[in-house]
Amino acid sequence: MKWLIAQELDIRIMKIDDKCGSSIYEDFDYIVVSPETLPMALKINRFREKRGMKPLKISMIEYKLAQDNERISSTRITEGKIDRHGRLLTEN
Repeated sequence: MKWLIAQELDIRIMKIDDKCGSSIYEDFDYIVVSPETLPMALKINRFREKRGMKPLKISMIEYKLAQDNERISSTRITEGKIDRHGRLLTEN
């Protein structure tokens, strides 16, 4: 993230609350996805192409594993199972 800011680019980070968000009607360049959401990004690009829009460049990030070798997720952090660095907070 710091690298992006240093590039002085016009960056908008948006949470997508539905299946596509505004990605099928607004002009964006990139979409960042997890392995789990990659299929939806491909679907978004198909929708965009049908509407005559340029496809988004897809950047997939890999999951990071916690101390217990399960993926770090906001759900596990919110539930108090791990901290944001993946350290265990409770016994499994």
